[in-house]
Formats: sequence, C-alpha cells, structure tokens
Amino acid sequence: MNMAVAPFFRQALRADARSARTYLIRGGVVLLLILNLIPVQKTANLLGAPGLHLLSYIVGISAFLICLAGPMFFASVITDEKESMTLGLLKMTGLSPLSILLGKSTSQMLAAVMLLLAQVPLVVLAVALGGVSRPQIMAAYCALVAHLVFVSNLALFSSTICARGSRSAMLTSILLLGFFFGPQLGGPIVQHMVSTGTLQAGGFVSTVLGGLCKWSGKASVFHQLGVVLRTGFSGFPIEFQVLSNLGLGLFFFLFAWASFERSTREQKEAAPARGLTFRRTSRLPWLSAGRAWAYALTWKDFYFLAGGKGTALVKLILLGALLGGIAFAQHMLGNPIDLEDFGSITMGMTLGLICLQLPIYHSRVLGNERKWRTLSAIMILPMPTRTIAYNKMLGCLLGLVPDLVWFSVGVACNPKAFAEGVHAVVTEPTAWYFVTQFLLLLQLAAYFSLLLRRGGLLLAFVIWFFGMNLVLPFMVTFVALSRRADEGFAVASIVVVMLAVLLHNRTLRRLERVAGLQ
Repeated sequence: MNMAVAPFFRQALRADARSARTYLIRGGVVLLLILNLIPVQKTANLLGAPGLHLLSYIVGISAFLICLAGPMFFASVITDEKESMTLGLLKMTGLSPLSILLGKSTSQMLAAVMLLLAQVPLVVLAVALGGVSRPQIMAAYCALVAHLVFVSNLALFSSTICARGSRSAMLTSILLLGFFFGPQLGGPIVQHMVSTGTLQAGGFVSTVLGGLCKWSGKASVFHQLGVVLRTGFSGFPIEFQVLSNLGLGLFFFLFAWASFERSTREQKEAAPARGLTFRRTSRLPWLSAGRAWAYALTWKDFYFLAGGKGTALVKLILLGALLGGIAFAQHMLGNPIDLEDFGSITMGMTLGLICLQLPIYHSRVLGNERKWRTLSAIMILPMPTRTIAYNKMLGCLLGLVPDLVWFSVGVACNPKAFAEGVHAVVTEPTAWYFVTQFLLLLQLAAYFSLLLRRGGLLLAFVIWFFGMNLVLPFMVTFVALSRRADEGFAVASIVVVMLAVLLHNRTLRRLERVAGLQ
C-alpha cells in the first residue's frame, strides 16, 4: 500500500486556500469584529478597562463556538464519507489511514486555526482601548488553539468509530459535556461522600476521583481564560491547559488512527437512519411503525428523524432519571429541594432541551432529504411546497412529546412560576424580542441546511448569535437615551419577525430550486 501522506493532505489545503468561501468566511469574521468595536467605543467611558471587556467577549465566544463546532462540523468528517459510500473509494486509491485522517480532518482543523489567527490583528486594537496587554492576547489565543486541537480530534475519533453523523455528533457532545461539567458535578459529590464516610479520606478511590476532577477542571479552556483575562496577568502563554489539550488532541488522533481500519473494514449500504422501532410480529408490536398515516410525510419523519415511539419512550425514561438524579444529588449535598423547586428545575430543563432540539430538527428536516437526494421525489407529490415542509416539520415536533410531558409535570408542581413566565412572554416586549430571535434562528437553520452540505447549523448559529449580540448593544443604547424600552424592543421584534418571514419564503423557494437540480 502506498504510504504517501503528504499528497492528499497538501491537496486538501490547496483546495481550501483556493476556495472563495474560505476568504468570505474570514472576511465575515473580521467584519463582525469591526462591528463589535463600535459599541465598545461608544461605551468606553462607562466601562473600566474596555479593551479587556472586548477581548473577554471575543475569546469567550470563540471558545464556545469551538465547542459547538465539535459535534456540528468536525464530527462528520469521516461519517460523511461512510454515508456517501465513498470511503471505500478513498481506500482503494492506496491512501493510508493516516493520509485520509490528515486530509479529511487535520486540514479542516488548520483552516479553523487560520480563522482564529485572522482575528489577532484586530484584537490587538484592544490594547489601545486599555486594560489589556499583548501577553494576555498571546496567552488567550494559545489557549484557544490548543482547545481547537482537542475538540477537533475528539470529534475525529467519534467520527471514525461511529457509522452515522448523528451518532458521532451525540458521542462528541456527551464527551465534551462530561469533560467540562464533570469537575463541577463530580468534585462536590466526592467531597460529600468523603465527609459522610462513604469514601475513605486519602484512599485510592477518593484520591483518584478527586485528582481527576481537579485535573480536568484545570485543563478546561474556560478555566484558563478566566486566569488569563484577569487584570495584571503576566504569566507564560504555554500553561497546563495548553499542554494538556494538545496532549489530549494527539491522544484522540492516534486513537482514531489505530481504530480506523477496524471501524471501516466493513462498509454497509448507506440508508436514512430509522428510529428505535420493532417489527409488528415482535413481542412489542405497539412500538412498531405500523402502516403509514394519512399524513405520510409526518409519519415518515416521526420515525426516521424524531426516532418514533421507541425513542420517545427512551427519552421519557431518561429525562425522568436525569431529573431524579438531580434531586438525589441535591439531597446528598445537603440541599434538598421542595416540590416547587423541582417544578421550576423541570420546566427550565425541558424548555432548554426543547430549544436545543428545535434548531436541530429544522436543520435536518430538509437537510437530510438533500443529503439522501430524495427532495425531487418528495416534491412531485400533489401538494404545495409549503404543505410538504409543514407536514415534515410536524413529524419532528411529535418527537418533543416526552419533553412536553415532563414540562407538564413541572407545571403541575409549580403552576405559579409557569403563570408568571407566560405573563412575562405575553406582556413584556423584551421577551417578545428574544422569542422572535429564536424563531429567526430556526429559519436560518432550515435555510443553511439547503445551502451547505456540512456545517449549516453551525453557520446559522454563528450568524444568529453575532447578529443578536451586535444589535442588542445598540438597543440598550437606544433605550438608555430615549428611556422607552418597551417601544424599542417592540419595534425590534416586528423587524425580526419580518426578517424571519422573508427568510422562510426564501427557504421554500430554495427548496424548490434544490429539488429541481437533483
């Protein structure tokens, strides 16, 4: 087998360097940074150390977006080839696993590093605003680059061992959540178990668990940025977080390399994933898909995208276990929660999960049809385009039934908090603004899923997040000057709704165009 590594890697870098989209994205990032300088300059007299505030905002958002890029972008670098049935063709060319991994993943990681470095010349302007030094900027971006190496290679490992992009994204998300939130949850629990005598103080188990929680906490980029962004920082740019993240990135890359052949040895014919369903002749016939409903598209997407009745049952049980685990952990820590507190926690958690799943469904409901080249077959159905899209989305919304069930439990436990929340959403223009912004995010997710093959949801989130954070300072300034907050946010809500409606119509036209090209 030809062990050449450089040619495929070099070709991937050249293709990225010659792509106009690369420079458009970099130019867009620079433009967003320039626009962020405007509200900072306007409020420089009101803030102490405005340069430090600007740097904290930019690097904090960058670290968070890198976390999102793991499951939304890097987690599909290999699974895309598996699902498109092209990974076998790459292996037939004599390319080694190392060459494929470098060309498919590391080249994308280097492009993301260049995107980070494109920010540095403008971020240096924060020194002129005051409150920040060049060593702080250098240390912050060293932490971000190491964080990017860790997240991208963790996602590469998930993409290598998983057969589908959705599973790879889920595994990446679980590992990242465990890495960042494990110390906050595990550390107090270990201390409580030691104090109650469940674990022996200084014993092997308590020492290992406590050391692991402390180690992962110090390896977090958010912990390192908190240290770097303190006033008067004079440390060395290469600290424990940088070395540990680079080491973890190398470990996951080597693990992906070692498991590549085993994970890609047998390539099955690609087909859209089906949820947790059973045959009608099985012992659980009530979990089978059964016959198609009168609204066949709704039935299809409920079982193929939302997972069907089996997945809904598993979600219902897991949500109950999660909520029960939170209540049990609070009891162990000596902070027992009453019924009303449990209702508030349940409503907040399920509402957050619903808000997380809705953009994912909006990106997959049309994006999966484009991916599997079935849009043209669906569009020949004797119904309007709008009806087709709505029927498909209804099937995905049925997958939210377990979340709504637990949300109803939370409402029953604390009806007062629910009534106050509904009253705020109905009567306060500030709440209108954030609700309409979320509706705009859903439309962006649906549109970019038709525009891009990979990373559409991430791009939608980036544009929405930066757009909202660019508009919000101007809204606050307008409110402070005019002292008419309700009118300002009401007008902004109307504008956002108009943008969402325009983008919705644009998405439907784009749907027809993409279907005609297949």
